[in-house]
Amino acid sequence: MELSQSDMILLNNNYVYEVDKLARDLRCVKLWYFVLTNTYSIGGIITTSILSVYGLSTLPAATSTALFWTTWVLSILVLVSNKLSRVFSLDRKYVILENKLNNLQLEGWRFISRVGKYSITASTHHAFLLFCRRINKIQSQKLAIGNFENNSPRSDLSPSAATDPPLDGIDPSRGPLSTRTDSFRYTLPTTAAK
Repeated sequence: MELSQSDMILLNNNYVYEVDKLARDLRCVKLWYFVLTNTYSIGGIITTSILSVYGLSTLPAATSTALFWTTWVLSILVLVSNKLSRVFSLDRKYVILENKLNNLQLEGWRFISRVGKYSITASTHHAFLLFCRRINKIQSQKLAIGNFENNSPRSDLSPSAATDPPLDGIDPSRGPLSTRTDSFRYTLPTTAAK
């Protein structure tokens, strides 16, 4: 697949950068999600087992005091980890970031392989314009946190669910894309022949 130098720069500065940034964010959220959820899951089990031993009257006073304070510290740790996980909505952020990263990677592989909508485009440049439009659509999707509460899959989370307008509808009057921006928009230069 032959891309122009400017297309390669756009691809590296926007798409590759965004995928790397999302992968880093996902690793961070995943780490905290698993640490906090395992802390309150395992901590809750340990606290319950210590409380069952604590109720025995045959324990020495020093052991009883140590079990009391261990249970108290574990209870606080379980409470704090559970609240942090819920306040920062780590479970939802994890799902949203993973879904968005998977959609971006899938769209990249479709573009490289020239399958799906990319197989019917006349030129590599038109395929690249379609790719830019679809990547921009994925990046600009506002995935509401509440959408994951009903446990039903949403069809609009996948990039292929939305229909794209034809490439002939690109507005050349919007000017060329600047270098690194937060959105991945690509328009034809104003000198494009019709």
